[in-house]
Amino acid sequence: MHDVTGRVAIPGAHRRDVSAPDASRNGPVPRLAAKDRSGSAARNDADAPPPRKAAALHPTYPLLDNYARSPEGVIYQVTYDKFVYDETYIGRAYAAAPREAMSNLRFGYVVGSIGHVPKSLLDVGYGGGDFLRVAQRAVPEIYGYDIAPIYPLHDIPVLDSMFDRPVEVVTFFDSLEHFEDIAVVRDLRAKFVCISLPWCHYPSNDWFENWKHRKPNEHLWHFNHQSLTLFMKKMGFELLNFCNIEDGIRKPDDGLSNILSAVFAKV
Repeated sequence: MHDVTGRVAIPGAHRRDVSAPDASRNGPVPRLAAKDRSGSAARNDADAPPPRKAAALHPTYPLLDNYARSPEGVIYQVTYDKFVYDETYIGRAYAAAPREAMSNLRFGYVVGSIGHVPKSLLDVGYGGGDFLRVAQRAVPEIYGYDIAPIYPLHDIPVLDSMFDRPVEVVTFFDSLEHFEDIAVVRDLRAKFVCISLPWCHYPSNDWFENWKHRKPNEHLWHFNHQSLTLFMKKMGFELLNFCNIEDGIRKPDDGLSNILSAVFAKV
């Protein structure tokens, strides 16, 4: 099934229906003051639960200590210590995940959203390389990019920079929230960007303080569907759709959607 643009319709996905809040009343973004600024078969998508209704906007009341919000409503950690991402972290982070099933699901979501198999793709923050190996079966030109020390990929090219060459699709699966500077998205040489990350509903400070995805120093940025859409619009990308398709595998445990996935097109 396709939507009016000719792209394949993603079950449970929402298209261009995000109303922009009045972000101007939140004031300018405080400058980040980092302590260290170094740098299986695919599942049936029809079984994915529909997104549950979230709070319309991120809160305008005072946040937890050391957190602030951008004009687009993105919640971020103000000061932080450098976090080390190495092979030990990769092994621990992905040990319990159904990695092939998740990679198949993600690739199907990308293809369904843009309406065709891309000719080229870059996965940023590729981890163990599972998604790239699935994409490699169909995409002629694929690349990975990650921060040092990177997990070795012996069969897939790894770029020194995510801006090295133009590609049709850039993917961020559980990676954008780790970046010190998310504004690098503006400089991507891509027609489409796909992002999946924890869905931050922020109904209260108590919820946020105890939220399983609030990982100080590791997860620096927290989005809901509206703040992600507004941020990407500022970066020069428009929303194609958003959904919680990964919740079919990564089950929510608090009655709210767990993982936010969205695809954007370069304006």
